[in-house]
Amino acid sequence: MIDYKSKFNSIFLSLVKYGRLLWKYLSFSLADNYFSIAKVVSISIEDDGIYFISGTKIFWKVSIDYFKKFPLEENKELTPEYFSTVVSKSVGEMEAAKASFILSIPRSWTIVQIAEFPVTVKDDLANVIRYELDRLTPLTPENAYYDYKVIEEHQDKIKVLLSVARADRINPFLEALRGKNIKIEKISISAFVLKKLIKDTYKSKNSIFVSAKEKSYECGAIINDFTVVSISGTVQSMDDSQIDKIIKATHPLIDLMTKNGKQVKFVINTDKNLYKLVFEKLSKFPVLNLNRDTKLNLPKSNKDISSFALGYFFETVTADQNEFNLLSVKNGKEKKMPFIVTAILLTVILLIGAFYLLSPIIAGQQSIEQIDERINSLKPEIKKIEALKKEIETISSEIKAINNFKKHNIPAIDILKEITKILPAKTWLTRVRISENVVEIEGYASSATEIISKLENSRYFQKAEFMSPTFRDQRQNNERFVIKTELKNENKPTRQEETGKKNEKKK
Repeated sequence: MIDYKSKFNSIFLSLVKYGRLLWKYLSFSLADNYFSIAKVVSISIEDDGIYFISGTKIFWKVSIDYFKKFPLEENKELTPEYFSTVVSKSVGEMEAAKASFILSIPRSWTIVQIAEFPVTVKDDLANVIRYELDRLTPLTPENAYYDYKVIEEHQDKIKVLLSVARADRINPFLEALRGKNIKIEKISISAFVLKKLIKDTYKSKNSIFVSAKEKSYECGAIINDFTVVSISGTVQSMDDSQIDKIIKATHPLIDLMTKNGKQVKFVINTDKNLYKLVFEKLSKFPVLNLNRDTKLNLPKSNKDISSFALGYFFETVTADQNEFNLLSVKNGKEKKMPFIVTAILLTVILLIGAFYLLSPIIAGQQSIEQIDERINSLKPEIKKIEALKKEIETISSEIKAINNFKKHNIPAIDILKEITKILPAKTWLTRVRISENVVEIEGYASSATEIISKLENSRYFQKAEFMSPTFRDQRQNNERFVIKTELKNENKPTRQEETGKKNEKKK
């Protein structure tokens, strides 16, 4: 039996996919990140050292030209002074003083959690999170660097992924760097930046990652391109029992992936030996080796390359839409169009505008000069034509006046004939007055009312009426009448035509 539901879902997903591709094509802009130019230095603080990745992006081409690891001071916590010294030294080596600097901090330095809010607060979410921050976390907005992303939206609520770090822990490092004329533009979390490298390597937005080193580990569940849950911890040594501890930490992540209907797939970020040990423990699931599978022209298994620094570098140069920046809320910065792209666009617009403004003017000037020459050569002929034209207009005007008179006026003889024709027998007239639009008749008849109806039915007359009351003349035994009627005169010119004639006469 055909599973129509599955088939329909497959078709729907395909339509959505191709629809997005079509929209991306139709809404393509020269201001897109695809055409940007940038030099980026990605710094990652990890438990075994400070890692650097430096590279450039020129339009669509991305290249990495520097990577290095600086060890931490032995048996000491990382201090702002040591950190700024190492960064300054590295910047000098890579000659990247004018680059954009980004920093990835350990998961253990932050608080990451999912918060739910009514969907009604979506339009004012920034203010709501700021107001609720001290309830959701132990930190206040004044003592926190934080960022958030909406990861789910339902009819009545939204889910927000919130990441928070203590400002008093981050600020000493930022101030020490500023003392070296180095400014950090973005800060993110190791558990968040690794997903970009995983997504680009495996073309997948859903996986569980495990990143392990000699004395620490991080793991997290990536669902729909967000690291929704992440865990970090320390181990004494990477023996069998400690690896079991790491595997046990992934059990809630496996349950979460299964609950969300996602395939359980592990991506391991560690060296070759640890990968083998972890692989044996997770053999019932697909297990991938990130260091081996990364499709970059970089040395494999090089201990100076950090997957976290690498992931953050690519997340930044590609302007990943789901990236976190703990400095964004406090700094209130918005993404700006690259200056070079802006300059190119403005130059092109100005050149096009100048072309369209100047070319018609130049062409018009040339045409005017040619026309002037032609006019000067034809002036004698034009004068003759104008004189002839005036003569023709005069004659035409006279002919038109004669025709109009004939057309718009009924001859008096026709009016008298019509009156004679329609008047009843034994009716005689004592007076007839014919004006332009009105005829007045006066006389005697046996029935004056009968005359009114006959005039109304005439082809020449309309609106017949008595001008004065009728009275019977006893001596003649007839009614005396005075009747006024309008001429139908359907060919009579309209007021607009008359006005036109008057204007013509004035000319």
